[in-house]
Amino acid sequence: MTNPATAADTTADTAPPSQGDRLWVDEADRFDAMLAPASDAIMTALELGPTDVVVDIGCGTGALTRSIHESVAEHGSVTGVDLSEAMIEAARVQSDPDVPHFPPR
Repeated sequence: MTNPATAADTTADTAPPSQGDRLWVDEADRFDAMLAPASDAIMTALELGPTDVVVDIGCGTGALTRSIHESVAEHGSVTGVDLSEAMIEAARVQSDPDVPHFPPR
């Protein structure tokens, strides 16, 4: 019998980017602008300090993750994770290469 968790992990690792993934990556600037008010509200609510350690689950192309990084960069850290390798790759491209906060799956 196949373990469903293992099967899902294998599928996610080998599946090509979906049309939805490509849409989010291709339209990232538009989506980031549309979501900016929510991101601003999240940043205010988080009340981050310079030593906080944050995991941004479902980070997409990393706009909020980069904002969090600006707040915690002094002594904290942020890691962005997403199921979509296409979005993680887009996040890496848009981020400072010296700040590895989008690790591979």
